[in-house]
Amino acid sequence: MTTGSDLDVAADGDGHVAEPDNVREERRMTTPDGVAGRVVVVGPCASGKSTLVESLRSVGYDAVVSAQEHSDVTTLWRRSRPDALVGLVVDLETTSRRRGRPWPASLYGQQRERLAVAMSAAVAVIDTSTMTQMAVLAATTRALREHGVFPTRHGGTADVADRA
Repeated sequence: MTTGSDLDVAADGDGHVAEPDNVREERRMTTPDGVAGRVVVVGPCASGKSTLVESLRSVGYDAVVSAQEHSDVTTLWRRSRPDALVGLVVDLETTSRRRGRPWPASLYGQQRERLAVAMSAAVAVIDTSTMTQMAVLAATTRALREHGVFPTRHGGTADVADRA
């Protein structure tokens, strides 16, 4: 551990600077039912990661995307210090439709391989192939609640999981 100014900074196993524990603890808040913490979303291209993160933020979650599908570092997602990891999957046909062009099966397979470790660590893995954006959000918030992770702030939207 290296000390810098007022913050203790630690490097992870890959030598990257991790979020200082005292900053992370400020971000985490305890609610009567669990923890309000960071949600990290992973998935292959065109699975809906950015859309889900935007939706989670709109209802008060601290949510970020990890570009795990583009990295050979199998635990890249850990650098975002998640309290919950959510994995999205999508079939090849839907990926091609969402991209507006045929998506290479080899790239699709490579991304699935790069996501394997993250998917095994996820609190939920959701197949977005045939789901609406609202249904994905509802399934995600339901899974997060079941694992004791709640919004960090009020997002101004009623309980999404009960509306879908």
